[in-house]
Amino acid sequence: MHRDSLERIGLASANFKPAFALATKICIPFLVPAYAIVAYRGFRGEWNLWFSFLGYPIWAFVQEYALLGFVANRLEEAISSRAWIPWLNGLLFASAHLPNPVLTIATFISGTLFTALFFKRRHLVPAAVFHALFGVAICMAFNNFPGIMSVGPGYLRRFQ
Repeated sequence: MHRDSLERIGLASANFKPAFALATKICIPFLVPAYAIVAYRGFRGEWNLWFSFLGYPIWAFVQEYALLGFVANRLEEAISSRAWIPWLNGLLFASAHLPNPVLTIATFISGTLFTALFFKRRHLVPAAVFHALFGVAICMAFNNFPGIMSVGPGYLRRFQ
């Protein structure tokens, strides 16, 4: 309907390397301490290696496609000031993770950051890779927190 190009959606191969380089420069300083906390505390939860390395990255890509390739582009068409779009997109992404307080905060920050990065160097894969790395770090760092990766009614049922 919108006739978005591969570049606008974030799938143009020419944008991959510059997008990945920028995302790496921004995200690694946050990922290193996150995984250091995991290493220091030790991980004592259940671990699904298959899901962590294949399933969750695919799910992260689907979420980033929705957040960036679709919603950010529609907001860009509707809002004249691009400066507000990352904040609004972060808020929308965070609201999809309610009422989980950890994920709501993490997704507001990452949704805002990934949207800003997307507008500088449009590509979905770097956002999905770092989304997955942050998600696994959160899961491992907060493994003693009931329902850490649950949202909506599934999160609330953890406390009944």
